[in-house]
Amino acid sequence: MEEQAAQDYKLSLLDAMEARWRAEMESAQTSSYYAASYSSWFSIGTSLVANIVENLQVCSQMVQHSEN
Repeated sequence: MEEQAAQDYKLSLLDAMEARWRAEMESAQTSSYYAASYSSWFSIGTSLVANIVENLQVCSQMVQHSEN
């Protein structure tokens, strides 16, 4: 379960990096409001999901320690 949460966290960070890169490439090609807006919202959403996954990991570890 922890391994899956860590994997999900890493994937969400990679998705954010890719979205930012794509938006930068698109905005470099054409001046696009959509690219900047999409990158910003995607980054915020990804950060939120990453924080939730990290908190779930902490909770999972606390439950495991309390069961022992």
